[in-house]
Order: sequence, then structure tokens, then C-alpha cells
Amino acid sequence: MVLLIRFGDDSLPPIEPFLARLVGEFEIEASPRQALKFWSVLADIRPDWPHACIKAADLALAAGELDRCAGWIATATTETRRNHWYWDIAARHAVETGAIAMAMDYWGKALALVPPELAEVFRQRRREARRGVGVMQARSLLDGGDAVAALDLLQRLVAEDPEWQPLRSLLLQAETIAGPIAGNQTDLPGKEELHRFSQFLARAAARVGIPLHPIIAKEEVADRDLDACRQDLERFSGSLGEAEARFALES
Repeated sequence: MVLLIRFGDDSLPPIEPFLARLVGEFEIEASPRQALKFWSVLADIRPDWPHACIKAADLALAAGELDRCAGWIATATTETRRNHWYWDIAARHAVETGAIAMAMDYWGKALALVPPELAEVFRQRRREARRGVGVMQARSLLDGGDAVAALDLLQRLVAEDPEWQPLRSLLLQAETIAGPIAGNQTDLPGKEELHRFSQFLARAAARVGIPLHPIIAKEEVADRDLDACRQDLERFSGSLGEAEARFALES
């Protein structure tokens, strides 16, 4: 069969439809591992056949063989990349490897190619990734002290899902933490900067209904150092996280 696939007689009917029926959805569901072996051989023999490469990559992803899946994604032909399922697989692989922003890009490419009747499938997968793995990754970055990376990710996710409150709350938390970090990379703030920061925290707290210390008068700022402001910020961030969790449970 390998010889027939590689050196088929052009005068004979194409063999690809027969092979696609030979191991179709029924066989895949019954024995996914055997189906992966079948389609991986075909994908290696016929890298120019989009159906084989897409099937092999999809089955490898489902089996947790991320490196094999990545290989077929990386070596896909131009014709294969014109298929919406290729970009869907690339997006799901990106989610599995923690590249959430990249996954959003890939689903965007899939949606640009997909027939209208299938578009909602990809929108739903994209939405679930944003609100599931995306939120978990942003929280992990915040908990790990990488507020700037969390802010970059959350700005992207909120731009695509601006009405979902848990994402907006996390974005506010990241903005609150990342702002002072960015400032500390230059000059240390003076009295005016500390006063403005206290006002910012108070406004942010009022916006989401979280209690915070009263706005500090300018003449009192001199008695407060950066460590005290950081403690205020940590308390505010913790309260914000609790409020976001309560909202998620109630929604």
C-alpha cells in the first residue's frame, strides 16, 4: 500500500477517498491509538495531503503527544494552512503549551477561513480558553510576581471579552500592581507621586466596592514610605481577588 500511495498510477482513481473512509470517525472513536498510527504513517508518506496531516496532528494532540503534533503543525504545507481545522488544532496545541495569546491569534485565523455554519464552534473554544486557561495563567503570573506579563495577557483577553467581569477585575488588579513596578524601574516617587498613587487606589476601590483606607492628605504622605504603600497595595489586591471570586460564584 505504501508503494501504491507513493507511486500511484495516475490513470487509476485517486486513493485518498478510500483511505479516508478506511479509518474514519467510527474507527477513530473505537481505537484512537491505532488510528493515530495509521494517519501518522500517511502524514509522513504524503505531507502534501492536508487531510492526512490534519488528522495526524489532531489525533496526536488528543493523545497528549504534543511534540508530534507540533511537528505536523510546523511542517504543514501552504495548502494545509488554508484549512480552518489546521488553525483550530494549532490553537488548541498553543493552549496546551500555555501560549494563550498565540492561541487567540490562531483561532482568529480559523474564523477567517471557517464556513459560517461552523464559526460558533471556534468562537466557543476561543471563549472557553480565554475564561478558563487564560484566567488561570493570568492569576499564576500575578501570584508569581510577574505583574507586567499578566497585564499584557489580560489586556489582550479583555480586548476580546470586554463584558466579562472576572477578566475586567483581574485586569484592574494587574494594572494596580504593575503601575508601581513600572515606576520603580526609574526614579523613586516623591510626595506628589505617592499622593496620586493613594488617590488611584481609592478610586479603584470605590469603583468595585472594596473598602480601603481613606485618601491620605498630602501633608501626611511624607510620613508614609514605599513599604507602607506596598502593604496597602497587597491588601487591596487580596480584597480584589476575593471580590472577583465572589462575583464568579454569583454569576
